Amino acid sequence: MRLSLILTLLFAMLLTPQVLLAQDDTVITTDNVTELTLQNRVMRGSADVMTWSADGAHILVGGTLGVWRYDATALDTVTEPLLMPTNGEVAGVATYEVDGATVVAAVHDEVDGAQVFDLATGEAAPALALELGDADDMTSGGQYVTFNHGFSGVSVLDTATGTIYTNEEVDLSREAPVVVIPETTQVAWASSSGNNVIIWDFVASGEPMELAGHSGGITDLTVSSDGALLVSASTDDSFIVWNVATGDLLQTFDQPDDPSISRDVYAVAFSPDGSTLLSGHNQLIRVW
Repeated sequence: MRLSLILTLLFAMLLTPQVLLAQDDTVITTDNVTELTLQNRVMRGSADVMTWSADGAHILVGGTLGVWRYDATALDTVTEPLLMPTNGEVAGVATYEVDGATVVAAVHDEVDGAQVFDLATGEAAPALALELGDADDMTSGGQYVTFNHGFSGVSVLDTATGTIYTNEEVDLSREAPVVVIPETTQVAWASSSGNNVIIWDFVASGEPMELAGHSGGITDLTVSSDGALLVSASTDDSFIVWNVATGDLLQTFDQPDDPSISRDVYAVAFSPDGSTLLSGHNQLIRVW
């Protein structure tokens, strides 16, 4: 009986979230990012791509089975998350910017395409004719949609004007998305070598800025809602937080040893309010 009580207490401790940040801060900034604390971990298949819904109420995790929808306010519950099954591995996922109620998932199948779901019910919507071309993934940020063409460069579509900005002089890794940096006309991607982060102003069309710090391939990128912080995930068992304005490396977060889990980081995502960061791993999600 004593052993049972001890195990119950230990289980309860594991489910109790830790303090998110020191100094009573509620938003992750360049000043407190080095104080990120592991808050929780959620296990449900492989976490290849992640994002928050537009209203911040749900976390969307794409993998080999489809898109999992988590309630962002109840991660400690044992309730089965909603699965939106896809016909292939998910390469990108986003909520539609106009109404925030539609989920679009870019899917790798025999032919690259997209599937559409209702965020509230998880029901599949009628097929959407989405032109992906040879893009390995598509991501959205505000009025911009980005396309990763690998060795053929990068494209950014301004949905407000219909203008397309293209840079064919750069090589992109197909393992990570192109992300839009809010409040700017900049996008970021991983270099074709896979180890460096590239930031490019698609309106100014100047020379891209290159950020070096990873020893392994970059698997994902995410940006804080104010555009100040960029986070890169890698197979070198870490994620790095960068200062977008200066290109400075602010902190490298090496993942804790866990005999049952790979330390590689496959995905990262900021919450819309900037208070929480997710890192996706083999069979678990860490909440920071």
